[in-house]
Amino acid sequence: MPRRRLVTRVAAGLAVAALLSACGGGNGLAGQSAGQIMTSTISALRHARSVRLSGVVDQGTHTARIEVTMFRNGDADGTFDLSGTTGSLVVSSGSVYMRGPARFWQNLTSTGGASLPSAAATKLAGRWVILPHTAASGFSSFTFKGFEASLSKGRKSLTKVGTKTVMGQQAVGVKSPGNGTLWVSTTGTAYPIEIVSSSAKGTQRATFSNWNADSPPTAPAGAKSLAAILG
Repeated sequence: MPRRRLVTRVAAGLAVAALLSACGGGNGLAGQSAGQIMTSTISALRHARSVRLSGVVDQGTHTARIEVTMFRNGDADGTFDLSGTTGSLVVSSGSVYMRGPARFWQNLTSTGGASLPSAAATKLAGRWVILPHTAASGFSSFTFKGFEASLSKGRKSLTKVGTKTVMGQQAVGVKSPGNGTLWVSTTGTAYPIEIVSSSAKGTQRATFSNWNADSPPTAPAGAKSLAAILG
């Protein structure tokens, strides 16, 4: 075959492959076992740089809604709505920062017992606060490392639950006794699309989008510790 024709055919093949990739060609997950799907998903997570997480967390008498972008280095940036009041969240270089109105701080502290006195909540209102490390550890679930660890648990009890369209994407489901049902994209990279779990408290749902589309946040200027603000 003449060299020019060979080059032309190779170029055409690469162009077709690129188009298929851009359109999200099938990745073969639909035909795999539950264990293989989970292995592919965790592998995809380990190579991702960032993802947008939108979810609802039931905390008994309180319901928390979170919209946060998680980053591979452990940083995060987003909002945290607790019982109808919204605060901002930034995780940067291992430190957790939050800002919100007085009512937000009262709702936040009441999840662990008695709420913060109104005078103290007023002092925190509208200010970036550096949370103590003991409190910051509670946000480990909103990290790639924490997400991967949760998916790795109970892998011997996985069940494949079929395919369906989730958020406009073709997906295959894997059910785990501890995590609920994970829906994974069957086109393009094997990224999670949604996790749905049910308990006596109700149904909890988390969705994942905007993969590898954002840059890590910087620490908020002027942030102070609780001790520095409250005295």
